[in-house]
Amino acid sequence: MNNTIDSEKKILRNKILQARQSLSISKRARDSRRIIEKILTNSIFTNAQNIFCYLSLDDEVSTHDFIKDASKNKRIFLPRICDGVMVPTLYTGHENLVLGKFGILEPQCANMPLVYPEIDMAIVPGVAFDRAGNRLGMGKGFYDRFLKSYKFDSPIITVALAFDIQVVDKVPTDDYDVPVSFLVTPNEFFTCKPITLNR
Repeated sequence: MNNTIDSEKKILRNKILQARQSLSISKRARDSRRIIEKILTNSIFTNAQNIFCYLSLDDEVSTHDFIKDASKNKRIFLPRICDGVMVPTLYTGHENLVLGKFGILEPQCANMPLVYPEIDMAIVPGVAFDRAGNRLGMGKGFYDRFLKSYKFDSPIITVALAFDIQVVDKVPTDDYDVPVSFLVTPNEFFTCKPITLNR
């Protein structure tokens, strides 16, 4: 790992996390609704059947209601960490979630797939993003490893959700960082990189 880039990431991560946590509860809720509305009306979502999505923490763009509503018509998969590996696991209701290793709710082991499902769309979290799709996470690398290892005939469409204060001019990156396809904020829906669909 490049020590300079690692240091730049830590500084930016701390700065954006503080800014995100300083947002009022009402602003986070209002902006989250606007972001989710943009997702729901986009063809990327309406055409998708199998969606991988993060379950949000209190200061992140909220995905709880989105997951509940979308699961009525689509198959929603949430991340479960097993032996240090992120596994897409079927969501069957909030009542069937358990507290995971990092204090994040996740599906029970019984819902883990024997064969990984074909994911049409992945909604990923992050701390900071730029308009080129570069993403800064919490530093554990779970999502980068998951997106790199998850190989099918067509690439997964990756969508990041962010408050305005999370969008910066440039995110420092390493070779192993995986950029997202689209970035959605309360006011904009950015196309970060072209996607060729073979399905």
